[in-house]
Amino acid sequence: MKTGRIDKIKSTRSAALLLAGLLLYFAFAEFSVRLNDQGSVGNNLKFVPNGILTDEEMASAKKFAKDLNSIGDRFQGVKNTIVYRYVPAKTDSFTLNSTGFRGEELQKKKKGEFRIGILGDSRVIGAYLKTEATIPYIVEQRLRELMPERHITVLNLGIEAYDLAREIAFAELFSDRLEVDMFVFVYSVNDLNFSYVVGNFEATPYQDNNRFNELTFRPNNRYSDFLVNNFNIAEIVKKSFELDMAQGVLRKGERSLTLDPERLAFSELFAGRLLEKMARTADYLNNDKKIKTLFFLAPVVEYKKNQSSYESKLSFFYEYENPGYGEFVHRSVDSLVREAEKGGQPFVLVNQMSVFDDYDDTLFWDYIHYTPKGSRIVALDMAEHLYNFLHDEEAADKGEKSR
Repeated sequence: MKTGRIDKIKSTRSAALLLAGLLLYFAFAEFSVRLNDQGSVGNNLKFVPNGILTDEEMASAKKFAKDLNSIGDRFQGVKNTIVYRYVPAKTDSFTLNSTGFRGEELQKKKKGEFRIGILGDSRVIGAYLKTEATIPYIVEQRLRELMPERHITVLNLGIEAYDLAREIAFAELFSDRLEVDMFVFVYSVNDLNFSYVVGNFEATPYQDNNRFNELTFRPNNRYSDFLVNNFNIAEIVKKSFELDMAQGVLRKGERSLTLDPERLAFSELFAGRLLEKMARTADYLNNDKKIKTLFFLAPVVEYKKNQSSYESKLSFFYEYENPGYGEFVHRSVDSLVREAEKGGQPFVLVNQMSVFDDYDDTLFWDYIHYTPKGSRIVALDMAEHLYNFLHDEEAADKGEKSR
């Protein structure tokens, strides 16, 4: 009798677990349909828990996403280059000018103007943020406060999904038109993602000037498959309303989260590849074009010392779908910073990975993008570094002239 009861209990438990798994599966499937029905904007704000963004910030983000979708195919490739840029558009949330970046039409540089162009990805352009919450805007305002004697303007040259190679290509292609005195290259997350998937990632030049959106954007076939099979699934899971339940179920899996040998090798390539790109770019822009050049390694959630509960959950699911990603990030970044700190490089690299160390609230609202508060923290830190760099150069110039 006891044996029969035990078997019955085991059977009931198994059935309950199976039912829970099926419910979880169908819930994720439903989220998948809803997630992939958002047009050309992949981030679904419906799945961001209450309290991560204020009501005003959420309303602004939703309006931004709606306006972005209204453009349709918002990117345009530049034939025979790896550069793509935005098509001109004017919405309630933002303006994309004819040169291909966020902001009003580019004006001829004024006498005495010191113009800075900040290049980067969606975090620099300020995806889902009001203009006054974007990194370039805040940097401009802060530098004007710190250096009122100089007429400083800052261009927002951020473009979604850009990595360092594309930032460099954009800067070199448009440097004369932009008339900048300084380029600031901000990178990290896309270079890390691309390197995790394919190692030494090199984009293929566009064969035409056709328009496209993020759903048709594919760096190469292998990365395309990775996006479809991994990142979308990770988004579904991490944005679900069943985070705690899913975490309990998924932790029972046997999938290893250690870094496999192939990606371990990829992490060892990361530093050398980027150091070479930075050295070549700094040499060309500084010496040939007489444009000052700085590089900023932007913070990622894996380096946030005190993750919020929400950020911790996002990290767990990202790691689960991309085994060893956290270790890959730390190995790659630590190696890059270690090599850059040895000195003797023809460039300046500012490491911002620890900029959120004193904060334990959520500053990454969807694992990648900063909240308005996070954007401001990054921008003010950047402005301080730029001020010190410009101040030191100014002092050095005065010293040379007094000799």
